[in-house]
Amino acid sequence: VCAAGITLSIVHCYGPSPPSFSLTKGFFWRIHILPMSDEETTRSYSLTEKETSAYLASGFLVGGGRFSLLRELARGGMGVVWLAHDERLMTPVALKFLPQAVRANLAALNDLRQETHKSRMLSHPNILRIYDLYESPDEAAFISMEYVDGHSLWTLRSLQPKGFFTWDYLKPIVKQLCQALDY
Repeated sequence: VCAAGITLSIVHCYGPSPPSFSLTKGFFWRIHILPMSDEETTRSYSLTEKETSAYLASGFLVGGGRFSLLRELARGGMGVVWLAHDERLMTPVALKFLPQAVRANLAALNDLRQETHKSRMLSHPNILRIYDLYESPDEAAFISMEYVDGHSLWTLRSLQPKGFFTWDYLKPIVKQLCQALDY
């Protein structure tokens, strides 16, 4: 258990490049790693405002009406993450919508299917739970996953006295990260 009370979510880890991550309030490091092929690591995908505004807005139902979008959480190179409400299970979830470039790339989608399948097999308190990869010809593809409430890395960093994390602050977090990676 992290004495600092924060959670790390490594959203992607591609080859030799450093992972992108955000820290959120909680008790464990949560790690979500979706490695892609070497060919895919050299590409950069992003959802443009125009692309997402056509089908993503608060109150919209997605996933065949199962999920109600609440608010956008983050936007990055591999998609847009929304907080949603699972109408069937009555619980909050995070939905990561994939950019059109990924949805249109059969090899990338196949890799994502395999990695989603592998990720669903992981069960560890420091690893983010992946629920499903939703695909439909009538809707944008997305990954449904555990929602962990908290602050972004940038917010937590801005709260630090000198704008950076001390080793005393990071030490228990790194320990949790190592435990998850060792799993």
